[in-house]
Amino acid sequence: MERERERERERERERDLTLFGRVLIIKSLGLSQIIYSSSILNIPENYPRLVEKKLFNFLWKNERDKIKRSGLYQDMDKGVLRMIDRDHA
Repeated sequence: MERERERERERERERDLTLFGRVLIIKSLGLSQIIYSSSILNIPENYPRLVEKKLFNFLWKNERDKIKRSGLYQDMDKGVLRMIDRDHA
């Protein structure tokens, strides 16, 4: 199952999506699969941190963050992306 998700992330990474498009994919596809899987399985304590790292790697195409993460979690009316914050979800 993890390999399948990794292949899917690679396909999405190859597409030329805007930052808003990648956030939308994270919210709609990525998190829904993660939430479903974690609701039926026992997950290790470090799993949320690992997931966050993978999501941000996808968001920035495996490059360094270009915007502070704290800024990404704010509302769109403030000019940011409203990314999901695992600590406040």
